Amino acid sequence: MENVREFQYRAPRFQTDFHFVLLTALGQNVLFGHCHEISEQGLVCWLSAQLEVDAKATLIFTLPGDSSEITITAVVTRRHGSDHAFTFVSPSPHERAHLRQYLLPPQDFGQ
Repeated sequence: MENVREFQYRAPRFQTDFHFVLLTALGQNVLFGHCHEISEQGLVCWLSAQLEVDAKATLIFTLPGDSSEITITAVVTRRHGSDHAFTFVSPSPHERAHLRQYLLPPQDFGQ
């Protein structure tokens, strides 16, 4: 079994649809993104320009149905053309809670 890869935990991913702004690590380039999948650990999106794998950037976005802006550092972990996968880098407890609140389904307390 030479082709067996070690299993790594991956957080559940959710379909979404929102636009955001991204600043490259150098802070000199502003890119535009369209997020179509998100998890507590990162997101998948289309970008207006291609970044290299391992590139660091600052993502600035507002989650659908919310009014609070999130600014979070992320790194490109995968790229296929203009589609990029980002992993969040050390999100703060507040950012984690904000993402978790968006991703978790509403609780039905009436039962």
